[in-house]
Amino acid sequence: MSARIDGSNWTASAALAATLTNGILAVAGVDGSLRTIGFAVTATAPGTVTIGPTSAASGTLTEGSAGPTWQAVANLGSGTITITSLTATTASGSFSFNLVANAASGATGSKIITNGSFDLRF
Repeated sequence: MSARIDGSNWTASAALAATLTNGILAVAGVDGSLRTIGFAVTATAPGTVTIGPTSAASGTLTEGSAGPTWQAVANLGSGTITITSLTATTASGSFSFNLVANAASGATGSKIITNGSFDLRF
């Protein structure tokens, strides 16, 4: 799993987890600085889901083990998750998010995630 956060390269190198349960694909990757990118999306077949008020999708970025968090969910932020391949044991695709601060977590401003890609086993 890799992406660009505000223009800087990011790669999940410390931990990577993915599950597909009851049609929900949940993915989280952590880099060596404990920056975590995660997303969840209803997924039964390949396709693209846009995060918005009527979608069952979300994206997050957390800085540090319990640090500030930015999110895209429902009416907050925006983004897309594209699944190019989905089987009972694997998923691959791409993602991008325009994340807004979760003020309760101490986050401020916004974060942009581009060029996200994943190729995972469950």
